[in-house]
Amino acid sequence: MKGTNTIYIIVSSILLAYIMQIFVLYPFTAVAIGIPLGLLSRKYSAIGGFLIGFLSSLSLYLIYPINAVSKIAEIIGQLIGINPFLVVLLYPLIYGTISLISALLFYYIVRLNK
Repeated sequence: MKGTNTIYIIVSSILLAYIMQIFVLYPFTAVAIGIPLGLLSRKYSAIGGFLIGFLSSLSLYLIYPINAVSKIAEIIGQLIGINPFLVVLLYPLIYGTISLISALLFYYIVRLNK
């Protein structure tokens, strides 16, 4: 694949990640990140999927007010019974893992159809 196509795929996946996280607010939206990344090689699909999912969800903590993030983390932490600080750390890891798995899934779907 040409270099410009790779850049377009990565940029579209980054934009898709931010759009889905800002407007939908559910972790399963990480599946959408893997759709364009499935066109890359297996290694770059996996690495790109995890990094884009992890860093985009981690960078959203810079956008939202820290008081709101801590309140949400406290509520979720009470619901599932863990420390609110762990909730703040686990969300980017879970989001990155979901996007990694979906990128690999779409990679194999694209290769299966060829």
